[in-house]
Amino acid sequence: MKKSLIALATLGTLAGSAFAANVELYGIVDTGLVFEHTKNHGEDSQNTLKMMSGYNAVSRFGLIGTEDLGNGMNVGFRLENSFNSDDGTLGNNTRLFGREAQVNLNGAFGTIAMGRMGALTSSAGTYDIFFAGVDAFDGGDNDIVTGFTMTGRYDNMITYATPEFAGLKVYAQYSFATGADGDAKTQERAHTGQNQRYIGLGATYTVGKLGLVATIDQVRNANKGGADSVYNYNEKEQTTYNIGANYDCGYAKSFIGFQYAQNANELASIGVDKAFGASVNEGLKGYALTLGTIVPVAGGDLTAAFYYADGECENNVKADVRYTAISARYAYPLSKRTSLYAGAGYGETKLTQTEAKKDQITQVYTGITHTF
Repeated sequence: MKKSLIALATLGTLAGSAFAANVELYGIVDTGLVFEHTKNHGEDSQNTLKMMSGYNAVSRFGLIGTEDLGNGMNVGFRLENSFNSDDGTLGNNTRLFGREAQVNLNGAFGTIAMGRMGALTSSAGTYDIFFAGVDAFDGGDNDIVTGFTMTGRYDNMITYATPEFAGLKVYAQYSFATGADGDAKTQERAHTGQNQRYIGLGATYTVGKLGLVATIDQVRNANKGGADSVYNYNEKEQTTYNIGANYDCGYAKSFIGFQYAQNANELASIGVDKAFGASVNEGLKGYALTLGTIVPVAGGDLTAAFYYADGECENNVKADVRYTAISARYAYPLSKRTSLYAGAGYGETKLTQTEAKKDQITQVYTGITHTF
């Protein structure tokens, strides 16, 4: 790892010198204080005050570059990882470029990208088209999660994006082996079917101040699991259907998003393994909704969102899950690169089997964000 970091530092130096024309070193440092009050079923409530990294924007560093190939074509790359600004450790399970590591080819045909990147419904990275278009927080407000069934950043991904035509752009993605579990055997399974795979299709349409987005995607779990598979709790494919819109009327930008999920590994912030244990053959099904807005106020931006999800699963016993949450944040720019922020939110999750079990969380936070 030390050698990797030295190599990164060397690349950063080059980015500021010989290759300044087409390579950029960039990043965000975000640190704040967070107070949380939690109350879980059958447990005493807990109050926690802590310093945290990335509550307004994930602390990260990265390299991005392009080369002009002529004839309207260029090749580019993005290498990005997160870090924890409160203690200096790397994020993404100590991967050097865990947030994104992709090379792309661009031309009149569109864009083809390969490597590690976020899925269409991941709220992460370059190709997050769904949550970026329908959620005011683009994936929830930290521990106030969306309640949606979400995907993630996946290895071995290939993405194709068409050129924009009359406001319409279409995306397709496929991962041969997601690597989402961090299992050392993931790569070994890459061509055997004993690995998690992902496939997604989506489109965005922009007309004037209105933006529309729709996606359908599927997480294909390891075939029949196996004794060494972490996916044996849900043998069926997780499928989500997603649609939403945003509208910028000048004094506010409003968002709405809806999802229907089948055989989901997680819904309403409840994992199927938590509801039933690790030996079931069917996931959760249900729907999720978000409403939100971003309003300019006193020189800054006030962001607010409401989340609701409702689902069920029937394996050993029938379970109903429900999630309701609301959150708000105000960010004030001190300069073009530095902002102060403060926020608060509340979320409640209810799991009903033979009895109702309710978990609650309240968060209040403040901090500073600096970009470079």
